[in-house]
Amino acid sequence: MAVQNGEPPLYDSVTNGYVYGRWREPIQAEVTFTGLGCMEKLWNLKQFDYTSISTDQYFIGFALVNLQYVSEVFLYIVDKQEDPSNKFDFDSLVPGGAGVRLSASSHSGCSEGYNPFPAMLSPYLIRKCWDERSRSWNISIDLTARRDKTRESHHIQVEVTMKERDAMAFVYPIEDRRPAYVHKGAGLPVTGFVSIDGKHHSFVNGLGSLDWTYSLAKHETRWKWVSLSVRAQVDGKDVDLGINLSEWVYDVPEHGSVENAVWIDGTVHPVDGIVDIVIPDRDLLADAWLVKSRKEAKVQLDLTCKPLGFRAVEVNAGVLANNFVQPYGIFEGSVLLQDGRRVVVKDAMGVVERHHARW
Repeated sequence: MAVQNGEPPLYDSVTNGYVYGRWREPIQAEVTFTGLGCMEKLWNLKQFDYTSISTDQYFIGFALVNLQYVSEVFLYIVDKQEDPSNKFDFDSLVPGGAGVRLSASSHSGCSEGYNPFPAMLSPYLIRKCWDERSRSWNISIDLTARRDKTRESHHIQVEVTMKERDAMAFVYPIEDRRPAYVHKGAGLPVTGFVSIDGKHHSFVNGLGSLDWTYSLAKHETRWKWVSLSVRAQVDGKDVDLGINLSEWVYDVPEHGSVENAVWIDGTVHPVDGIVDIVIPDRDLLADAWLVKSRKEAKVQLDLTCKPLGFRAVEVNAGVLANNFVQPYGIFEGSVLLQDGRRVVVKDAMGVVERHHARW
């Protein structure tokens, strides 16, 4: 499946069908699926906007999630210069979809997570807005988070700008007339500041990743995922490296996941082949995860990720379940591009994930 220039058309009014494929630009206007009934939207439509940012001192991950019948906002921050397992953590789960507004598309409007009940809960705000003129996302965060180990509260403020680069945007057939539209990006330049209890950390050389998803997901969905945005080296020269990989969710037989891609200085390189994300047998929160391309893949990845900490959720409520673990840790290894360039990855922080949902 070739990666096409331009943006996805999503729907063909002549054939009355969705247009499946991959593109280098995301949809600019509002993303919507035609003919959704109220119950289909309530139970099947899943939307989320995930962002990660890595600086010399901090790793930040946050997401705004709307499952229609419930919404979630979460954020965690890892201080690389302290105990990485003692992250700053924030999570809000609200029934009925209140407290989250997702942007019309990744390139239109704002995604927001906020307190819908100010009389009952402390205020919080995460806002991510697309700015067409600068071709970037402006991100603002203001909330109180707790340390995992001490449970002490800390005031978190973040103001950053994340620049656009090549996208991996795709429309995928979950089932017949049941599509998913997804915009993935990695290795995106980020500048701004992080403030914790008034102590500012300004930076100009951060890198970010994004995942904007609008999907009529299956009731039972599983995936494994890898996301990484770091500075790496090719022939001794620094490059911006982004990696996004998955298994089980957007797979094509003999091809692997359509979202598998590597970015070098903003240019997307589709992996076009199966990548095995190997979860350790004994302890997935402590032992190394392995990431390795099969020999037919155009991009050969050979990486390990050693977890330093994790975010996890385990909910089992009959027909609904959410079992999620996202270790963050240090990647080491190499990426061999189709043109023969070898990217060396050392001491690079990113995430791996295993997720099983009945939603």
